[in-house]
Amino acid sequence: MATCVVSAIGEFFALVWMEMVMCALAMGCYAVFKGRDTPPIAQKKKEGSSPDSPRSREEDLVGREMQVKLKAGDDRAVYKLWQRLKSLDSAPHGCLPGVVRALQRLGKPASEVVAELRSAIECNAALAEGLVDLAEALRRGNKSNELVSGVEKIAKDHGMIIPDVSKAPSPKAATPANTAPVAETAEVEGPGDLQQSVTMIKSFGRKRDLRGAVDTFHKLKKSGTPMSPVIYNCLLDACIQCGDMAQADAHFKQMKELDYLDVVSYNTMLKAHLRAGRVEEAEALLREMTARGLPANSVTYNELLNARVGAKDRRGMWRLVEDMKKAGVSPNAVSCSILLKALTEHSHSTDMANTMELLEQMKEPMDEVLFSSVIEACIRTRLLTSCQI
Repeated sequence: MATCVVSAIGEFFALVWMEMVMCALAMGCYAVFKGRDTPPIAQKKKEGSSPDSPRSREEDLVGREMQVKLKAGDDRAVYKLWQRLKSLDSAPHGCLPGVVRALQRLGKPASEVVAELRSAIECNAALAEGLVDLAEALRRGNKSNELVSGVEKIAKDHGMIIPDVSKAPSPKAATPANTAPVAETAEVEGPGDLQQSVTMIKSFGRKRDLRGAVDTFHKLKKSGTPMSPVIYNCLLDACIQCGDMAQADAHFKQMKELDYLDVVSYNTMLKAHLRAGRVEEAEALLREMTARGLPANSVTYNELLNARVGAKDRRGMWRLVEDMKKAGVSPNAVSCSILLKALTEHSHSTDMANTMELLEQMKEPMDEVLFSSVIEACIRTRLLTSCQI
């Protein structure tokens, strides 16, 4: 009897020791990768312990840290924060010019910078808000034609109008005292007012002032300014941020009648339905997109994938991954992070293998957020030693 008790105690302490070794190894790996001592696991537990720690706090934290690192010229830190921004829903105002400068100083060619911008905006649509300012800054800075044209192409794809700064009056040109440069001002007045209105609508939405957003939208329409999907999308987003789904549905219906719907419109409504727990309505929007000839992107699928993981629908989760592949949309870092959240020690034996296979197939490099998610998943599944990173 005594021998059995001693043996049981020995096995217990052996298991505890193995768990301690696994945790220490995971924290050590992360510290080497990130270059700091504090492991992300402890931070997440601390943040998750308080009900007053919403996702918006992480967005604010990243935004403030980004501004500090940009001002300090810490390009590597900026690049790491840039990778974190991809998984968020918002973006710090005016960060894109600084991020592009940091990427260039790190030796990235124009083609790679453009690819970084495009992939980031696919993950975090809020980053697109800074494209106009970025394009104007690049033009004034006489940056490479490849970089400028690449940014302009991304902006155009998102329905944005970029004023031609070459037509603006030169600050060095002498102007008669009693003569106002009427012609030059008129040429840029329309796009300038348009972009200002877009900015105001977005600002009203963030402040949850729907009346202000609607008034700005209607004033813009009455001014005779040509309307575009991006303007309608701004008001649609403001309706949802203000929690008025009835008005969002009505506005969405009007956009459909005017043929102003694009992928951004559908993704905006799809997110709103999923956050309200209306998964069937969200999936109906995906089918409607396909029927209208609008291909769903990674943002669309990642939102649906996150809902499947949240509902613990394993079969639906992997079926959606297969649908992504059939549609020609490669799972990205956000997709893999979502799948990693679903892994536990009770997961199906093939889930870890399939998730790791997707990680290897990713075209983009693994960032520190995804690396941390892999380590945490390995600890949860008790398979840390089998993870090949």
